[in-house]
Amino acid sequence: MKNTFIFSRKKFLNSALEKLSFNKEINPVYWIAYANQFPEDPVFENCIFHSSIQALNCEFPEVTDDCTAIDAQILREFVDCEATVLKMMDRRDIGHTTGNYFDYNDRVRTYHEVLSHCISIVEQLDFDIAIFSEQPHDVVEYLFYKLFERHKIPIIIFSETHLPGHFYTEHRLGNGPNIKKDPEMQSVWVTTYIESIQEQYSSAEPDYMMERRERNRRMKVLRHNLKQGMHLLMSPTSLLKSKKTYLKSGSTLKDSDMSVLEWSVYQVRARSYQRKLRRVYRKLSKKSSLEENYIYFPLHYQPERTTCPMGGRYVDQYLAVKLLSRVVDDGIKIYCKEHPTQFDYYRQGDRGRAPWYYDQLLSMGNVDLVPLDTDTFELIDSATAVATVTGTAGWEAIIRGTPALVFGDPWYKHAPGCFITKTRDTLQSALHMIHENAATHTEEHVIDYVSRVATGGYFWPKAAGKEEDTQADLVAEIIRDEIS
Repeated sequence: MKNTFIFSRKKFLNSALEKLSFNKEINPVYWIAYANQFPEDPVFENCIFHSSIQALNCEFPEVTDDCTAIDAQILREFVDCEATVLKMMDRRDIGHTTGNYFDYNDRVRTYHEVLSHCISIVEQLDFDIAIFSEQPHDVVEYLFYKLFERHKIPIIIFSETHLPGHFYTEHRLGNGPNIKKDPEMQSVWVTTYIESIQEQYSSAEPDYMMERRERNRRMKVLRHNLKQGMHLLMSPTSLLKSKKTYLKSGSTLKDSDMSVLEWSVYQVRARSYQRKLRRVYRKLSKKSSLEENYIYFPLHYQPERTTCPMGGRYVDQYLAVKLLSRVVDDGIKIYCKEHPTQFDYYRQGDRGRAPWYYDQLLSMGNVDLVPLDTDTFELIDSATAVATVTGTAGWEAIIRGTPALVFGDPWYKHAPGCFITKTRDTLQSALHMIHENAATHTEEHVIDYVSRVATGGYFWPKAAGKEEDTQADLVAEIIRDEIS
């Protein structure tokens, strides 16, 4: 049996891993999941369970309190990931709203403590394999991932593409899906999918954006707020309960036991901050001509995995826009459009953007902010190119025949018409090819690429009422093949 590290917040993966454990194919020795998802069978009595909420709060189970002392050599070995980890802590930082920021010194101290715990655990437990239900994108899981890389422990990460119901496994963040040389997927399905993205945006809008619009309906927001208020009125003692994972004024992250009342006050202030942020954006944005020569750069919602860690150094999108601004020829504009989710009441957009951010973008001189209601596909179709860190817009551009300039590691980075532009030289080269019309890609190229990606990955089975069981069976089989 293989001693297994597990990070999973997905029921289907937890069920699959339980099946493999009962069959004595794996031996879970460390398991991070939501507390209500931990298996209770005696077969797991020697496994260390680590609550996801604990992990989000950068805390560890008591049985792992014996930490490794870190020194300058260890810190040098992890210097490449330190900036990423510190940026991940934005998710804990509510300073834009409260004025109490998670400052640099506190972040570094927290990073050192977490790294020390993770090193100790990896050194003490004899891991044979590590399994992640998704791309690791928070502090604890990401540092574990980097340690497994360092120790050359095999890794399985379940990741998704934008193809409906499609996913794949990767052994290193950013590797992307397995692209088969000989596609087996029927071209009819692929052609239908591509044609759907080539229609109007209202018909091709991604599922997550449609769900977002539904959640933001005014009556839904009102019902949500009334329900929250009635719950607090009916159960006033709940106001005293604590809510961890967010930095509280005058406390360390570990000691930030924010009461539900304090949390509710923060929520009100956060929504007010987001409304202010939207007003600032609307004031600074202007309707721009699609007849201009421009590159379209839609901003990512932040904080989110798509930029941290998948954006690498370009987690600060300002850096990518600045580079593009300095490299493009005179007369070429950059149209930036904010991600509408940045302002949504139920998301964490208050932690990912400050009003001065938009002023910094405009100060470059050749950057315009585009109104939120500007049609995405019209912007893509009229652009010289679409620039993004890892966003969906890059993939939509490729399908619609517009080149994509990519600064991070999206799943589609090897697609025809996609240019990886992480350096000034690669960006200049890509722009030169686009200018000389040497970067053309055809629909046939895209169909072939989608077919090969689809063949190299997996599709979730459709079985009405039995989705979880069938998904668990499929995932168990995938893991079995990977570890055999």
